[in-house]
Amino acid sequence: PDTDPYHTVLYQHKGVLNAQPNHFANENQETARNHFRGAIDLASTANAALFVSPECSCPWEVVRAVLTNAAAQPRDRALWALGCESISPAALRQFKNDFDGNAGVKIIFDETVLGKAGNFLDPLCYVFKTMTNDENAVIVCLVQFKTQHMGVWSTPIERDNYIKGEELYVFRNA
Repeated sequence: PDTDPYHTVLYQHKGVLNAQPNHFANENQETARNHFRGAIDLASTANAALFVSPECSCPWEVVRAVLTNAAAQPRDRALWALGCESISPAALRQFKNDFDGNAGVKIIFDETVLGKAGNFLDPLCYVFKTMTNDENAVIVCLVQFKTQHMGVWSTPIERDNYIKGEELYVFRNA
């Protein structure tokens, strides 16, 4: 939005994807968490304005840690786009409910997906800081769901089990 230089961290995750009818996630959760913690430390230390990771890679435990640890959060006017592991509607509802009493954290997503047929959602979590209408600081996790399955698999496992997103979110300057 201006002429000042900015830093970007683009993280290419390395790991084995475990694709099952009820989830797409990292085969080795501990390694994935450690790799993401390192990437988030780098993004924080570099004061990155943009941090991006690929789909199906970021464990939800890491997203939770970012939302609850100010030192691990994006700076003001920064945007982190975390391609997360899949999540069931029930687990996503619980994730949102876990933050309901925390006025400093806002979880936003199209809740109509919770009632749709399918086993899991393929989410991208946009994480950023903003101010509420009452001028209170808040960290936001805006969850965008995949609107089209991948066509590169040798089996229809994703196509037959994911819940299609309908809502698209657009970021722009005021």
